[in-house]
Amino acid sequence: MASDSTTTIPSSQRAGASRVRSSTVRRSQTRWTIAGGGEESILGEGTPDWFGLGDGGRAECVKKGHLRSVWRVGVGDRTVYAKVFERPGLIRRVLAMLGWSDAEREFRTCRRAEGQGVPVIRALGVGVRDRGARSVLLTEGLDGACELSEVWEEFSGSGGSGVDRRRRLKLIETTAQFLSHCHERGFFHRDGHPGNMLVVRRREGGIELRFADVNGARVYRGTLPRRARLVSLAQLDQYFQRVAQRTDRLRFLRSYLCGEESGARGLESVGRTFLSALDSAKSRHSERLVRRRDRRLRRDGKYFTTLSLGGGWKATVVLTLSRRRCFSEPIHVDRAVGAWRAILEPVVSWSKSAPGVEFPVDDGRLIVELRHRDVSASWPGAVGHRVRFERCHQLRHRDVKTELILACAWHRRWGRVDRSMLLRPARADGEGVEAIKCFEGMDHVGD
Repeated sequence: MASDSTTTIPSSQRAGASRVRSSTVRRSQTRWTIAGGGEESILGEGTPDWFGLGDGGRAECVKKGHLRSVWRVGVGDRTVYAKVFERPGLIRRVLAMLGWSDAEREFRTCRRAEGQGVPVIRALGVGVRDRGARSVLLTEGLDGACELSEVWEEFSGSGGSGVDRRRRLKLIETTAQFLSHCHERGFFHRDGHPGNMLVVRRREGGIELRFADVNGARVYRGTLPRRARLVSLAQLDQYFQRVAQRTDRLRFLRSYLCGEESGARGLESVGRTFLSALDSAKSRHSERLVRRRDRRLRRDGKYFTTLSLGGGWKATVVLTLSRRRCFSEPIHVDRAVGAWRAILEPVVSWSKSAPGVEFPVDDGRLIVELRHRDVSASWPGAVGHRVRFERCHQLRHRDVKTELILACAWHRRWGRVDRSMLLRPARADGEGVEAIKCFEGMDHVGD
């Protein structure tokens, strides 16, 4: 991919571009808002049921969460992405009736950003049904587009090639100019990591960057306030401080501050004051991310969940592991709720066995660390084991290497915990059982 040209801003998204009007139609109890009169392209003959993409086998699920799923669909000779939101609840329905469903909010943000000349993924239309409980946003798919993080890894993977180095340096300057351009037009993404910045190869040999997933983004009138600029830069640096050299990050800041926009030149004039404020913004952003990750420990979601196993037993388990680099060995342990139940139910039946039990599973061995406690002396909650489980993942959230604990289970009797256990993978060298015996009898390990 040639990358010797600067950022290309599409003519339809330059400052002062005229806004294309939207039309509203109703189809099969769904209210559709279509951008630019493209009704036939997304609602005409041959188009799928956008609210039932999982049934026909025509669409590919790209991402799926508890309340949102993203699908890739081929429509004619182009690709369309459908983001389906399902938000039950009275408050969500009232907001949707007022025109503020999740998909509608993102659609309006896309349209407003386009009107102010911000390069974003173009929104094609939005549909709402069931009084706002379900909504879908349709956006265009760009041929040859990939995430900024993927392009960076491609250019920095070999490290020794002079061509890759020149491409990497040009990519840094292009990204800085792109971000400066968006800030000058008042666009604040709120989640501006490289996964939400797409790099598109152009036929003429250059590259173009666009923002994706703008749900929650904000578009200001005029240039972006200084505090919002600092937050946006801190979000992007959260990724690059791990994968890029300090000289590359400084080059990015220099290109951003020395941009052609008047607002960027104003930032350059503050010099050390700006860099000091940026360091503070990076620290605050890192703390916010850590607190967000810690909150996941005590609620059900994509990463953790709590299971009721019957007979007074409950367990908190890891469903999906992020930040795997914080463990000393390569670990692949993404398990669904059903897989965890199949593992934990036999383990619970063995709960009166010796403290160091190795339990075989489909992809290796799990070591069970069991503790019996005196009912009359125990406090409500699995104090020692629960603290160790949470401490393991809190350290991981802070990029501190630690030993992995996959699950914490506890048994309540008369309202108090009399038994608890931890489950962790057995090491490849067979270590683990002896270490378990060292913990036996310690009430507050990890405090």
